[in-house]
Amino acid sequence: PRFGVARGSMASVTACRPEPDAPSSSPAVPRDANDSQPEPGRVESLRGRSAFTEVLGFGSRRSRGPITVVVKPNHLGLSRVGLVAGRRVGGAVARNRAKRRIRHALARAGVPSGIDLVVIARPEVLTMAFQKLVAALEEGLGSAVEPGTRS
Repeated sequence: PRFGVARGSMASVTACRPEPDAPSSSPAVPRDANDSQPEPGRVESLRGRSAFTEVLGFGSRRSRGPITVVVKPNHLGLSRVGLVAGRRVGGAVARNRAKRRIRHALARAGVPSGIDLVVIARPEVLTMAFQKLVAALEEGLGSAVEPGTRS
């Protein structure tokens, strides 16, 4: 018998059917208007080509070790972070690993609120010590957040 049910038995079919008057799904929960508002100090993903282009075109840029940090202030009250690892870093697995390492290093370094941030990785991100990566990000963030620091 397939799936442990004897042939001709309707036991499994009737057990899975909803009650005749029961709703097919749980009722919608009313949402508060504040549910969709971002939390202050929260870090979100920078999404869309236009957002990346805006930051890369008008932000403060600093290279530190195997990363380049580009920072542009925003007036959203939250930080948005975009990570870039091109084919130069390696195949898809290597690029994803580089972005994951940077994401964890950013969590350690802390991202100031009210900025859009793009971090561009180079191949050395994959092999360098994690503490050095955190230090490079902290240094890049510190110098790029200061006003008037455009290279």
